Amino acid sequence: MFQSKFGKNPNQAYMTKLYIVVNFVNAFGYSFPRVIEHLINTKKRGFAKKLVQKGILVEEKITRPVPTMPAKLIKLTELGKSLLSAQATTRKINPNNFLHDYKVQLYTVKLIKEYKKYYKTIAISRIQDIPILYKKDYDAIVYLDKKEIIAVEVELNRKKEKTVHINIEKMIQDLINSKNIGKTMKIHIVGTPTAVNAYKSVIIEKGIYSKYIKDKTTGKYKKVKDIPIIPALSKAFYFEYL
Repeated sequence: MFQSKFGKNPNQAYMTKLYIVVNFVNAFGYSFPRVIEHLINTKKRGFAKKLVQKGILVEEKITRPVPTMPAKLIKLTELGKSLLSAQATTRKINPNNFLHDYKVQLYTVKLIKEYKKYYKTIAISRIQDIPILYKKDYDAIVYLDKKEIIAVEVELNRKKEKTVHINIEKMIQDLINSKNIGKTMKIHIVGTPTAVNAYKSVIIEKGIYSKYIKDKTTGKYKKVKDIPIIPALSKAFYFEYL
């Protein structure tokens, strides 16, 4: 649960921040010190470092894909995992995804800050936690009071046309499935202009996506038909450039 205020009692404030941080890091498998500072909205830097000193987090140096990224990542120790409100996640860290994951986490923190004024509880998870409901493997899921869902998809590189249409079909089905179980779902597609516009042009401008099926013999995908997107579903998409 994320709160807009940490309380006047210093110990209470510390425990609230600690709870937020360990559950956030667990949701993504790892994080970055700079992301944590944004998450707890503190003017003083070093909260993540304090948790490293207490043995709750551990730091690892990384090779930065871009100079603006942090030089270290952080993960939960066994002590940190013991403080979780949910089961610890296991996720293999891929250095090729450092920049992408960094952008995902910063955007997720942005959503937390935007919505925490209006909702009592905000929870974060990876889509792998609930594979039965969703067709698409999103970068992050934000739950607002367990009734509303924001799925985050960060695209830094333009996908092939076929891939875009296949992803859109999965997203459309996810919107329908969520509605069927009484939840309101929104999908945020954010990233570079060229990557985001590949989705936006299909969903908003054309309003039609193409269905592809995989040939069992050749293993290749082929386009079979075009399907119009219901306006009510297209309104559930939000696009933003990073």
